[in-house]
Amino acid sequence: MIGVVDWGGTPFFVLPTPGGIVEATVQSGEPVVDIDEAANGEPVIWENWSTYIFPGFYETMISGSTWLDGWVEMDRQSVEDNDDLSEEDRKWYITSWDEFEEEIENKHPRFWTAYDNMVSKKWCEFLWDRVQDCKLDTIITSLEYDYLWSPDYYNFATDRLNLRLTVNWDKLEDYIQYYLEDFEVYLKENWTSYDGFLSYVPNDYDRLKASNRYRTICVEYLLYEMMKAEAEDDDDNFYQSVRYKTWEWLTDEVSLWDVVTEAEKIEKEDL
Repeated sequence: MIGVVDWGGTPFFVLPTPGGIVEATVQSGEPVVDIDEAANGEPVIWENWSTYIFPGFYETMISGSTWLDGWVEMDRQSVEDNDDLSEEDRKWYITSWDEFEEEIENKHPRFWTAYDNMVSKKWCEFLWDRVQDCKLDTIITSLEYDYLWSPDYYNFATDRLNLRLTVNWDKLEDYIQYYLEDFEVYLKENWTSYDGFLSYVPNDYDRLKASNRYRTICVEYLLYEMMKAEAEDDDDNFYQSVRYKTWEWLTDEVSLWDVVTEAEKIEKEDL
């Protein structure tokens, strides 16, 4: 059960996971309500587990290494094509991973935290756009990025978005009841244990309804089905559409130095 723990400062909430309890700061610093106790419209923190809603950064299109490879290659080509580049201007070009480590990563230890936060926040903006496009904002009435949970190792888990939501729980329950047969199929297909996967969620409706996972899984089902739906602007589903939109934003609008600026902000907050 997700609940605020009063540590006398920035609130923490405790997340039950298959590997044990993980404590994580609520980034906004604003109070939230236990998801199982929340009334309609009260803010909650909801953690995503489906890679169909958010793929994470490990070996995916939006991984930092994929983005940096493109950036390094672009800078390398620019330097090669510009014989008149001054020494002063040359320092703004990063043409290899070694140069990146020496000039940026070693000087900004929070660089990758900044990158992950920027991409996660933008992904959530696109996710909220899709909720509105699908007219689901009468159920999920607000959605914004709070923080990213990342595992120490990626062999058993991947990155998970933690979103700050307000939900009309009555309308969500109406949605679940309307699609109950489909919901039961979803539970069997996604939350049944098998070799290599130990489910922590009941895979039948009655047991799930009686558990403290019910609301969390209902939100996940709604967003999961939304992301599987065919996008109106192309031949892909919403998941692929959001993935490509995020990549386009990364390659068109995010520079290496934008991330450095965000890293510097985090590093100042760490002091």
